[in-house]
Amino acid sequence: MTIQIIFTLLILIVLIAIIFSLREKHKNIGFVITSSVLIVADILSMLIISAETIKEARNYLLLYYLIYPWLFFGTLLTVIRSHTPKLHLDCNFGMAVICFIQSAIIASCYFVNGQISFTQVVLYGRVWWVVKMPILQFVPDVFIAYHALCLINCITIFAMMLVFVFNVPEVFKVKYINLMILQLIMFALITYTYINNIPVWIHTLVMNFICYLTYYYIFIYSNLKLRDTVLYDFANELSDGVIIYNMHNDIIHINDRFKKIVSEEIIKGISNIDLMERFISRKESVYDFEVLHYSNEDRDYYFKTDKKIVGPDDDPIGTVYLFHDMSAEIDQMKMMNEINSDLERNSMIKRDYVSFMSGKLLAPIGKILTLSEEYMNNKDLSEELNDCLKQINNSGKNLKSIVSEMNDHSNLDNDKLEIINKVYNPLYEIYEVCKDIQVGIGDDPTDYIFVIDPELPHELLGDNVRIRQVLINLSETMINIIGKGIVRIVLSCRPISEDDIIAEIHLIGMGFEMKDFDPESNSDARYVISRKLIDAMGGTFDATRLSETEMDFRFTIPQKVADNRKDLVVENSSRKFAYCLNEKNVLNDEFRKEMKALGMDGKVITDLNDYKATGKTDYMFFINEYYNENTGRFLDEHPMVIGIMLVDSDIDELPDKPNLRYIKKPISTLEMVLALNGMDFESLQKVRSDE
Repeated sequence: MTIQIIFTLLILIVLIAIIFSLREKHKNIGFVITSSVLIVADILSMLIISAETIKEARNYLLLYYLIYPWLFFGTLLTVIRSHTPKLHLDCNFGMAVICFIQSAIIASCYFVNGQISFTQVVLYGRVWWVVKMPILQFVPDVFIAYHALCLINCITIFAMMLVFVFNVPEVFKVKYINLMILQLIMFALITYTYINNIPVWIHTLVMNFICYLTYYYIFIYSNLKLRDTVLYDFANELSDGVIIYNMHNDIIHINDRFKKIVSEEIIKGISNIDLMERFISRKESVYDFEVLHYSNEDRDYYFKTDKKIVGPDDDPIGTVYLFHDMSAEIDQMKMMNEINSDLERNSMIKRDYVSFMSGKLLAPIGKILTLSEEYMNNKDLSEELNDCLKQINNSGKNLKSIVSEMNDHSNLDNDKLEIINKVYNPLYEIYEVCKDIQVGIGDDPTDYIFVIDPELPHELLGDNVRIRQVLINLSETMINIIGKGIVRIVLSCRPISEDDIIAEIHLIGMGFEMKDFDPESNSDARYVISRKLIDAMGGTFDATRLSETEMDFRFTIPQKVADNRKDLVVENSSRKFAYCLNEKNVLNDEFRKEMKALGMDGKVITDLNDYKATGKTDYMFFINEYYNENTGRFLDEHPMVIGIMLVDSDIDELPDKPNLRYIKKPISTLEMVLALNGMDFESLQKVRSDE
């Protein structure tokens, strides 16, 4: 019963081996044949063991010897397919003919009694049925012929493996030698079983283990050996130094490249791990690298060393020391230091020159600005001359900003960015920034929207020139990132004390041609200068990719409040109502929020027919593309409705209607407040000055 349980387990294991072999990408049909025959042999062995009469034993033994020859056919095909995809049909055909003859010999015994004799032997304290070994006679016995053909099969397989041993790469010779050994074991089993009348189930039992070893050598061994060989070759050739110590701290391996570099004395001197520790303790610091310096006849070497414990920390099985040659990096550092010294010297010369020229340019520019500002609002001058003075003043400011930026470029590496705080009107700076941005983008179809917190104080204390520079630089950087699209600049202020606020600005760009952008490694000069300026003003900066189409530049700057009055106030806001004509019905929530922040109600409509009088002063916002005969007729029929048209800055010819006002792009909260109050920026400034 115990033997039958063992055979049942062996059958299951062989069946699993067959399933796994069929899952291999490169299947071996020979192994499938051999394993299938072995499963049948296992089943017959179980039946032979349980046979009680000679008739039962005869039938099972004859069937066993009938299928047994095909083990040789499968074995030959297994060996061939493990070496080459070619089938070697001549060799396989010859083997198949021999196996067929053997099966035919046994099949004939079913019909002619006496050709094979059966007997019982006592083994392990039990009686077993076996085929009786015939006595040699002058007339050949069929069983002798059967075993002679088995011998021919074994020799054929052995010869084929011998051919492979001399034709395969060195790394795979061990596999075929081991397969040859398994074949010799198989031949010895056949001979031993035949001569000593040993029960066939013992032979079959050993054949199962040979099958498992064959599976290992056919499907697993080759890949493992190839991987180990390649990894060894790579470690030997690519690593500058690999030294391995076993669990007893004795050296067991030094790779070839390290042997070529160091002397025999060093190799002998690191024979155990304590000597190795003393050897690598002679490290020195070279250009911030902790390296081991070693010199031979060829050159100097600088090794970076690394120690790896193999296995658990409390029970290691070995230690590995890795040596990486840092000589090339250190030589490069030496060369770079020499180059940097030259560059620094040239940079100092250039910086001094730029600073000198900047000083020469800023002096006359300052005089031009002072003169233009002194005479710009002189009532005795003509309007045309006043316009010219304003243009001179604006151009002078732009030129001064350019010269300052040139100076910033030269001082950037030395952190010499100068911050000059003074009282300024933030709305005026925003007004100027909008004009500068519009000039910068020109005909580029990029829309700017400037949303301003109505709580923004009338005057602040800070460096308005630097803040303006940051806004313009980051706006241009954002355009480079998003391509064509929309840039929303959202300014909010958060009081932190009675006299101090934190100004928080978001530049949110949305475009469908977004470029890759790394906020930490970006080297664009305008971007780098802006970040330096924000740091110099005590602020913070953060760049975040909101989505595949959106990028957000967020920065904060602390400012002192000089005048807490509010400029963004809609007069009589409770008696005003704003409509926005938008045929696509977008920005509905944003428009209502903007109007609510200004203290009035608002609504988006998709068609002028949706307009309903509110009993207040109604305003109708729309873009210039929506102005047509229908819009003009609507304004004529509703003279109490004030139309506010958003137009591009380069449009000069505009419809002339008494109830139509204009906001030129870029759109801002400031322009909307001015339009709702029916005044321009100069008028607002005059009102605040008179107050």
